[in-house]
Amino acid sequence: MSRTQTPRFGKWLIPLALLAVASGLAITTGAPAHAGEDNSAVNNPKQSPAAGAPQGSGAKNVYSQNSIHAVPTGPDAGRQLFVQSCSTCHGVSGGGTEVAPPVAGAGAAKADFYLSTGRMPAEGPTKQANRRHPTFSDEQRAEIVQYVASLAKGPPIPPVDPSRGDLVQGNLLYSTNCAACHHATGSGGAVGRDYFAPGLNQATPLQVAEAIRSGPGTMPVFNNGALNDDQVNSIARYVEHLKTADHPGGYSIGSLGPFSEGFIGWIVGLGALLGLARWIGSRD
Repeated sequence: MSRTQTPRFGKWLIPLALLAVASGLAITTGAPAHAGEDNSAVNNPKQSPAAGAPQGSGAKNVYSQNSIHAVPTGPDAGRQLFVQSCSTCHGVSGGGTEVAPPVAGAGAAKADFYLSTGRMPAEGPTKQANRRHPTFSDEQRAEIVQYVASLAKGPPIPPVDPSRGDLVQGNLLYSTNCAACHHATGSGGAVGRDYFAPGLNQATPLQVAEAIRSGPGTMPVFNNGALNDDQVNSIARYVEHLKTADHPGGYSIGSLGPFSEGFIGWIVGLGALLGLARWIGSRD
């Protein structure tokens, strides 16, 4: 190649370098938190009514995202659904099998958490179920939850009202009890071999409270002695705050901290500089 010739990659290297620099600049220009995420299912904490399971054997509890109401039903309405969809793994009486633990004693809180987040029925015999779109309707879920709750005593559906929580207290409680696993920004993280703490960006206030009271998976149980109802309200409010918190420094980049920021810095920033230096050095 003569000294006057332009290298072949010179035609595309400059635009590539400019694109990389522009991408780096865009990261620091600011963007809404969690852009593109669909949080339409999450209620505004100021508008969320307090949730509490009504009593009475002649009604079933129908759960929406953060509220509960009762409709007439028979006492064994959920048994047929449970036998059809759950008994293969958990046993007809909820006592468990070789492939799944018992649900008798899990209580309404844990049953509703797993069903409302789509973790049950499970996709397969994995160690940890992932969040999916719920399989059952609110009415069907309420029937199964009521049946599971009747098998043995367990944590009931907890009352929760984020609007009554204190945001500052929620920040402190979350940092002390939750951030070690779920990350300071609620993005989740690894907690051990094959197990992880899921992100909280899709969790409703009711699901947050249910998880606190029932301890799904590797999560510990926080009973009323560890966290009272007011403290649970404060945590639920803080989790809601995390979903809409501003990022004045730029894009949240998944709220994963130094990992994603370092990736952008090394791959985009340093890569653009090396490419530009290589192009300049290949010229006359």
